[in-house]
Amino acid sequence: WTLASSYATQPGPICLRNGVARLDSARRNDKVHVERAGLDAVNGVYERADQWDGVGLYTKRAFWNGTIVTFTLFRSERCRWFISIVPYGRNPGSNTDTDLYTAEDVGTNLPPQVQWKSIPGFGKEPPPICS
Repeated sequence: WTLASSYATQPGPICLRNGVARLDSARRNDKVHVERAGLDAVNGVYERADQWDGVGLYTKRAFWNGTIVTFTLFRSERCRWFISIVPYGRNPGSNTDTDLYTAEDVGTNLPPQVQWKSIPGFGKEPPPICS
């Protein structure tokens, strides 16, 4: 998924964690809060739904472009995180995803708090913050 990073030119969503308790909660595969994304539907609480690439995969259902979709926050190939719409019944990280935001993995096995980038034509500035 390095292709997406070549399209991302602006800082993207930020995932913030408020204090040690939130970090511990996320490590127990709990929740991630996504805020301040230019695409309002992306914002909200993502709950751990599964494991992917050896780490938590988080999802949130919301309206987007007039339909209910599942936004997925996941890591792909141990190098990049994505906030994407993954088609029902498909695995994340394929060419059928609608990738909205991306960030490099920072080695914590958790979504990065900052340094997200919008994917032109899909994501909207500003990028989110994760906590």
